[in-house]
Amino acid sequence: MEDDQIIIARLEITEFPDEWKEEMETSWHNWLDALDGDHAIVGARADQIVDEDIYEEDFYYGSLYYIWRLDVHPNFRGEEIGIKLINYTFKHLLRNAQGIVFLIAKPMQSRLSKTQINFNSSSRLSKYYRRCGFKRVSKERSKSILMEVQVHEIKI
Repeated sequence: MEDDQIIIARLEITEFPDEWKEEMETSWHNWLDALDGDHAIVGARADQIVDEDIYEEDFYYGSLYYIWRLDVHPNFRGEEIGIKLINYTFKHLLRNAQGIVFLIAKPMQSRLSKTQINFNSSSRLSKYYRRCGFKRVSKERSKSILMEVQVHEIKI
């Protein structure tokens, strides 16, 4: 980041198309476990969704989207910029997308500011993402909360 510019927000999403998983002839968990622990958690949930037919064929001809980082500059927090960025992304950039979007609500240090901001409430983060349509997968208390939403259910 250069000194004369400021990045207000950054959204990092990875798309994993179902057709790729089918070509590899593997499970979501086995595919995503190779990346890291958070991806493995998402992959395990995706396999559960498929095995238990929780959503009607959402992965067929669709994708698993994993929002692995949403970062809003501390000077711009409290204005729902993160929610607006997610909404804009799925309304305009991924407008014909099908599938399920996952994220793990967990505190992380902002990369958009040099100041150290202590934001350590996963439950507050999960409440924030619920405004966008995400629902909490597990009711267990944890520092990391897995959340999901069907693409067509994102509140735009």
